[in-house]
Amino acid sequence: MKLRRILSLAIILAVMAGMAFASACAPAARKLSVQAPSKELIAGREELSSMRLLVVAEPADADLSGLVWTSKKPHIASVDEDGYVAAISGGSVSITATDTISNKKASKTIRIWELPSELEMRNSEKTLRVRRSFTLSAKLSQASKIRKEDKALSWFSSDPSVAAVNAKGKVTAVSPGEAVITVMSVNGKTSECIITVTE
Repeated sequence: MKLRRILSLAIILAVMAGMAFASACAPAARKLSVQAPSKELIAGREELSSMRLLVVAEPADADLSGLVWTSKKPHIASVDEDGYVAAISGGSVSITATDTISNKKASKTIRIWELPSELEMRNSEKTLRVRRSFTLSAKLSQASKIRKEDKALSWFSSDPSVAAVNAKGKVTAVSPGEAVITVMSVNGKTSECIITVTE
């Protein structure tokens, strides 16, 4: 048993020594580049809120044991020691890989998008006469930080027999009564307007 332990320890030490020798013999990087699977991330959307960046060095066998990752704007996106970037808030951010052995650097700019945080309809209530129509409008907060496809809105009526609404927010009064028109963002934010229909 003692002999087996000694042999195991000897193997571990040999492997460690081999790794150290390989690192010592590896050339320093002459050039670095950062590769990313995507140019953008979306904060708040789990499957699209993070990714791993990779460094490609010249020569290919360069020693990158001293690689350090930094984010120029950590409040927009963070990066860990393995190059995993996590989206935090909307904006553009530069992620830099620095090789402390060769002092070479490479950066990648990533666009971070947000999902709607607030949705507000301009009218909270409206009175219409039968057969009259009115187009409601809704505003997303910080729209410039939201992708075009994530600005899509869906419209619903609690009672289409009283007030119907189309895909663009146009409400048509059908019969006397009251209905609630709801607008919803792609991530479930909502706002409402009470429609009262009179003769």
